[in-house]
Amino acid sequence: MKTTAGRMAIGAVLASVCGFAAPALAEQNVTVDPGQTWLGFMNVFELPSNGGGYVFGSPWGTGDLAASFAGDGLTLSPNTNTYNPNDPFWVQPNGEGNKWMNANMYVEQGNWDGETVNFRGHTLVNSFVDGYTSLAFIKVLDPSQGWATIASTTIPLFAGQDFELSMNVPTIPGVVTQYGFETNGANANPVGVDRLGHVEVTAIPGPAGAGLMAIAGLVIGRHRR
Repeated sequence: MKTTAGRMAIGAVLASVCGFAAPALAEQNVTVDPGQTWLGFMNVFELPSNGGGYVFGSPWGTGDLAASFAGDGLTLSPNTNTYNPNDPFWVQPNGEGNKWMNANMYVEQGNWDGETVNFRGHTLVNSFVDGYTSLAFIKVLDPSQGWATIASTTIPLFAGQDFELSMNVPTIPGVVTQYGFETNGANANPVGVDRLGHVEVTAIPGPAGAGLMAIAGLVIGRHRR
C-alpha cells in the first residue's frame, strides 16, 4: 500500500508540474520541438516589383521550403528548389529569382478552441540580408470558411534573443491552430545561397527539465525513507 501511495503522489506532482492531468487544458505551452509533427506550406506571389499578386499555395515538404532540424535546432533558409534558369516563370533573365516565397514551417493542432496558446523559443542566429525575413507565428484557420485565417499574431526573430507570443484561440468548434515560422523572400539560386543568410531557432535554454526531475527525485526520496 505504501508503494502504491508513493507512486500516486509522484504522479500527482508530475501532473501538476507538466499540466497533463486534466483531460482538457485551458492553456497550451509549446516550443521549438523536433519531436512534434512539422508540416510545410508554400504561398507563392509575384515579386513586389511585378505587383506582388498571389499566384498559388500548396502543401510542401519541409525540406523543400527550406526548413530542417539538426538536433534541437531548426534552420530556416531561402527557397532554392524552385530555381530553374530555363524556366522564366521561376527565374528572371538576369539569373535572379522571379517569385516571392512565403514558406510556412508549422505544427497543426485541432481542439484548442477556447484555449490560450503560448509559443516560446530562442533565436540562435538571424543572418538574413535585406529582402529576407523570418517570423514566429500563431494562426487560427477555419475549415468551414475555406481555411480562412481568422486570427493571427507574429513576432520578428532577433539573434541571441528569446521570442514569446500568445493567442486566445476563438471559441469556434472545428477551428485549427497552427504555430511555427514563416520565411519570406525571393526564390534563390542554390549556388551562393549562403550569402543570403539563414535563421536558427531552438527551445529556450534553461533548467526547466532539471527542475522537474529534482521535484520528482525529492518525492521519490521521501517515499523511500
